[in-house]
Amino acid sequence: MLAAELAVSRGVVVDAYQRLIDEGLASARTGAGTTIVAGPPVAAAPSDRRRALDGLRLPLPPADGIDIDLSPGVPDLSAFPRTKWLRAERAVLDEITSADLGYGDPGGTPRLRTELVSWLARTRGVRAEPDDVIVVGGVAQALALLAQTLRADGITAAAVEDPGSRGARDQMAHWGVRPEGVDVDEVRRISEVVRGRFIWSGGIGSLDDLRTLRDLRLLNLAGVISGKALYENRFGVAEGQAELEARPG
Repeated sequence: MLAAELAVSRGVVVDAYQRLIDEGLASARTGAGTTIVAGPPVAAAPSDRRRALDGLRLPLPPADGIDIDLSPGVPDLSAFPRTKWLRAERAVLDEITSADLGYGDPGGTPRLRTELVSWLARTRGVRAEPDDVIVVGGVAQALALLAQTLRADGITAAAVEDPGSRGARDQMAHWGVRPEGVDVDEVRRISEVVRGRFIWSGGIGSLDDLRTLRDLRLLNLAGVISGKALYENRFGVAEGQAELEARPG
């Protein structure tokens, strides 16, 4: 009845009940049904140490009485797909071996990286090998690895979207790479004041922007990052690469 009411399979409900039992939140006896277990007294909530970290601008929990949190950098946690997550978790546990439960490849499991390069080829026109891909735990780790790699190569500044993510800018700066918000008209100015090679991100909205960038003939421009224009299908990876490699007009 509960499965029908929630419009999910019976297996999902059974798994949910089993998880409650495993975590000591419920008990089940044959003939007596499932009951909630009385928990221990609720201890006073500890203080949030993020509020005491001077100089770090971290996402903070909303104050009491706020039902909808619109703080930047915080996703809608209520939209987490719990049912789908349980279903996917069950499917994976049914297939993996005991060895798969141990420490895996720090760059991501080979099977996942193989699937990712196939998806990148289909949807983004990017040619890559599984060994070219590193699976990270989130944007923060990706930016940390990127910034440290750039710093090791002597790159101390990176062009980022402006306006853009404050967290991304802080992350880059923390690892010694100065974020510079730019648009096409300011790239030349930055190239004249930044020592060393840099990567430009943000402001790419069309192939015309790429042509303008190409015609600037900047010798210290190490690369270009374009996301939104690709997601909105304003041009493809192959088209953009062809424009950058063509002779300046």
